[in-house]
Amino acid sequence: EQCLILTDMSNEIMSRLFYVKSQISVSSQPSTQEIKPESISCGSKFAFLFDASFAKVRSKLEKKFPDIDSNTLSKVQGAEAFAATASVIQEDMTKFNDILYDIGEFALASKTCLKDIVTSTPVFKLSQNRGLLVAVFDLFVSYMRVFYFLDSIEEKKTAVSCSVFAMNQIDPTSTSAYINAVASLLENCTNIHRHFIDTFSFMHPFLGSMLAQLRDSIALATNSNELRQSGMLNPIFQPTDTPLTLELLVIPKIGDTNNRVNAFTELQSSEDYYSYVIFSLLACPNLLIEEAADTSGALYLYKMVTENRLALQIFRDYSLNIHIEFEKMST
Repeated sequence: EQCLILTDMSNEIMSRLFYVKSQISVSSQPSTQEIKPESISCGSKFAFLFDASFAKVRSKLEKKFPDIDSNTLSKVQGAEAFAATASVIQEDMTKFNDILYDIGEFALASKTCLKDIVTSTPVFKLSQNRGLLVAVFDLFVSYMRVFYFLDSIEEKKTAVSCSVFAMNQIDPTSTSAYINAVASLLENCTNIHRHFIDTFSFMHPFLGSMLAQLRDSIALATNSNELRQSGMLNPIFQPTDTPLTLELLVIPKIGDTNNRVNAFTELQSSEDYYSYVIFSLLACPNLLIEEAADTSGALYLYKMVTENRLALQIFRDYSLNIHIEFEKMST
């Protein structure tokens, strides 16, 4: 239940992030057009991020973050005009700041929930605990999607830096709490792959075990010739009273012969399984180099999935290029 609640929370967070991203993204703004200072106080949302006259102010604040105080812009051109709009900046940043606070709470709760489940349950079987396993994987994937989507907002550090400065102008006592809440989120995005590896190190054994159990299902979904021969791609095919099993359909047969699952259920879940594999290997890349000593077959799965997928959807129109992400991680 906790996994489902947190997964729903992640979907809400990404919807809100999508709205904010559409407003503060440089690509959606006339960045070459100078915005008149008075427009900031006349309802132009996030104008402080795109006003050309504040370019030096923004650059200085971003470089100094998180060490920003009332004297940070003492010798920067446009500082006085920028400081005069502090209340408007904070009003514009309210929604984004609320999202950042919620992401911090979501990240902590998700990690705690996943750790409790994974460490308290020594053995998982796909055929016996499918509902729980899907919920655990969905939350694990949702965590990574939220951070990938946050990382895609290029202007996030600039916006947060401006917000810290505005807070110092309005109420300096509230600044340290805000910095403590958001600085770690921005730090995680500077090397997002390292963040995932460090965060989910406790899931390494669990993911290795589960990838081994997903091999048959993924092999079935990617082996169209075998599916045709079995008749499962025939539109008038009807399941018999004895459900078809992967044990009968997958050649060569891989994995535990006692772990029988319904082939139709597994086919319907194949798209989710692809994402489970990719995110698992991004979070625990050591699984790829332990093939010789482990039966998880992570390298086999990696080849099979990446040969059939170029991109992985994060949220709406934002996707990851799978091959590029693994190249980044390896450098």
